[in-house]
Amino acid sequence: MKVVCIDDKNKPNEIPISKWIKKGEEYTVIDAKKCNVQKGILGYKLAEIDLTGCEPYEYFAASRFRTPELDKVLV
Repeated sequence: MKVVCIDDKNKPNEIPISKWIKKGEEYTVIDAKKCNVQKGILGYKLAEIDLTGCEPYEYFAASRFRTPELDKVLV
């Protein structure tokens, strides 16, 4: 599933800028799950960014993204 980043603010210190998402960029979700580290929120694992070494973070909060396909359906 393709998503577009809508919120790249408040980067955790454990994630370097080189592995951080950028507002307006498109990403490919390869996995989604509820994340314990982030208080049970839905998280996305992205094909374009490997968070290895950024533990405890493995996923990005789904609320940071929108789904372009849904925008077409809702119009």
